[in-house]
Amino acid sequence: MNSRHKGSMYNKFPIKDTLVILVSLVGIVILIFMVKYSKDRERIEQKELLETSSNNTTLDKIPLSKALSLVSINEVNQSGWIELYNKDRCSDVELSNCYITVNGEKKYTFPASDILEHGKYSCVDGLGKLGVSEHDIIGVYNENGEDLKNLLVPSLKTDESYGCKQDGDISYGYVTSSKGKTNNKSDNIARNELNFSVPGGFYNERFQLEIKAGEGDKIYYTLDGSDPTKESQVYDKPILIENKSGSNIKYATLDGMEYLNYYKPSSITMGVIVRAMAVNSQGKSSEIKTQSYFVGIKDASDMKNMSVLSIVSDPKDLFDYFDGIYVSGSSHEEALAKGEDGGGTANYLNGWEKEAHVEFFEPQKDKTFEGNMLISIIKDISVTQPQKSLLLTANGGAFQGSSLSGYYNNISNQLVVQTNKRDNLYKIREYLVAKLLESTTVGTPDITPCNVFIDGEYWGGYMLRSEYDEAYIRKHYGLKEDNVLIAVNGKIDKKWEYQKEIDRLYNYIKKHDLKNKKNYEWVKAHMDVQNYLEYFCTNIYLANAEYGQDKLVMWRSINENDKAYNDGKWRFLLPKLDNTMANETASDIATSSINTFLQPGVTNDVIFKSLIKNKEFREQLLEVMTKITNEIFSEEKVNSAITAISELTQKMVESSYKRFIGIPGYSFYKDEINKIENFFHERKNYILRYTKELIN
Repeated sequence: MNSRHKGSMYNKFPIKDTLVILVSLVGIVILIFMVKYSKDRERIEQKELLETSSNNTTLDKIPLSKALSLVSINEVNQSGWIELYNKDRCSDVELSNCYITVNGEKKYTFPASDILEHGKYSCVDGLGKLGVSEHDIIGVYNENGEDLKNLLVPSLKTDESYGCKQDGDISYGYVTSSKGKTNNKSDNIARNELNFSVPGGFYNERFQLEIKAGEGDKIYYTLDGSDPTKESQVYDKPILIENKSGSNIKYATLDGMEYLNYYKPSSITMGVIVRAMAVNSQGKSSEIKTQSYFVGIKDASDMKNMSVLSIVSDPKDLFDYFDGIYVSGSSHEEALAKGEDGGGTANYLNGWEKEAHVEFFEPQKDKTFEGNMLISIIKDISVTQPQKSLLLTANGGAFQGSSLSGYYNNISNQLVVQTNKRDNLYKIREYLVAKLLESTTVGTPDITPCNVFIDGEYWGGYMLRSEYDEAYIRKHYGLKEDNVLIAVNGKIDKKWEYQKEIDRLYNYIKKHDLKNKKNYEWVKAHMDVQNYLEYFCTNIYLANAEYGQDKLVMWRSINENDKAYNDGKWRFLLPKLDNTMANETASDIATSSINTFLQPGVTNDVIFKSLIKNKEFREQLLEVMTKITNEIFSEEKVNSAITAISELTQKMVESSYKRFIGIPGYSFYKDEINKIENFFHERKNYILRYTKELIN
């Protein structure tokens, strides 16, 4: 029996299989040896590398533009110096040719090959007294002028510092000076005022916010945007600031918002709004302090490289049935109750102004403006839509050194936060035109895309839009503001004593035959005809469906010394151009093939009707239209500009669409881009023909 058993074993493992097993075992032993040798060798190489590194001063060097999270503006001192700190423990940061600004003025440029070593400080002196005004903006730029970092500095007392409470931390406050040394051992300077431990801004991780006030003061706060009162939550422990995005929506789905197709968002991006006030032992309340916090969304695709405007107003002032300016509300229903149509009555049409607190964050998400303003609704094409255009007004303008100052200044004292009107779904047409016309003399509004939050809730993508005012002319044409006349629809507003100047031009054009060379020369002496043609041909080429319907804005210098734009000649600024370039909202009036010369806005244009009679003007018209066709609006330039704009704004556009309309289709954005590109591809085949027919 045992022999039979042994025999069966041998049958199962013949000599051939036994050899295979032995070879396999040998292979496994060799493999184990190789792995052990490899690991030993790796340990030896790591040891050699560490020994080499300890004797080698050359470490990884990262340009500042790639290391923004590593470097902080660690301390700012009233006497005129700032301190940068590299909180990384491995990498040095290149500061070569970067420069420091104070309130927009360049103050210091780092030498070539300047390095901020890991864990070290770099101090910059000689910046002038800092913290003298209510707000100073410290800016750090690279050699290409790219805005890398900003710090909004409050007013400072003599030799006082404002900086990180711990080196490189998010907590800022008043501290004792520690120039070139760690802030960790600095003393915090208490002030008898309401103070937040962390300034409003964008942060990667949640944190605890502390609020302090004068000794014995009681602090009340809210987290829903409402004004705090003595009945609000009492502050008795730090407040957790975290990402609140999701479905816990308070305002975006309220009644009376004129929803498109009854669509209401089920989930949106949200921040945390902290509003606080302090009450002293005598019962006196402090001013309300407001800060906006956004956690975990800084690098989201729809936020990246995009400025952000946070508008905070007591919700009842915006959304209340009786008092809210953003809803149809009682005004609309009262009209209906009276048997009226109600189409022209709503709270948002009443022109009411409400108080608001506004914070502006640069594209890299550093704050460069905060202040109290008045908010009202702009009565444009979007006024009956869920996303409305907003007007923010206050005296003083934005802080110098903030990019917001290009759109909000101390002349108009207002900030236009505008939907893209008839191009609001795609938000590209006017922005594209502004980019393409940079090399011409015709003025286009300064506009920039911006994400907006209202009471902490994402309110979609908007355009910040500059006013055509004296500051605009100074910026683009170099004239002093007191040397500028601006006429809107033939009327001069601010310097009314010069009304006769625009009247004289209009009257001469109407009453004189411009076929006559002498008469035409008079017009050329008083109006920049080349500028007018660039203005006119741009409107015609783009098939502006509303040409002649928008405000006609003209400007000139008061002085007349024949130098550049200081020659006293009238020039033209473009109207809104949202209903152009094959926009479907224009029906068939903005197609690539349409003869825009036949539109009533053109045929009723007094200036054009008179000028077209002159042969020299007609020849120049063809020259300018040809140049616009072949150069200014060449397909290469158009496609390049569209690509750059799309890279910046597409995700914002899609998020804004999702916020107000619904989930966009896969090709939603690309289809519209293709339509605009096709417009320019086809337009040249028609517009030169129409121009030649006209002048002949």
